[in-house]
Amino acid sequence: GYVSVPSATYNVKVTDSATQGIIAIDADLDLDAGTFYSVIALDNLANITPVIATDDPRRVATEA
Repeated sequence: GYVSVPSATYNVKVTDSATQGIIAIDADLDLDAGTFYSVIALDNLANITPVIATDDPRRVATEA
């Protein structure tokens, strides 16, 4: 699910799952109220990059 937050700059940290001792991503993200975001950690730990995507969580009608 999504969490509603006010517009602001948020610091996001992603750690390794084994020890949580390595901060692989430490990024400041400018988020707008009313917008849905996904933050994706892309690549292996040595080359990891944050990818920020805006989402549209509305239901899509499909053929039955």
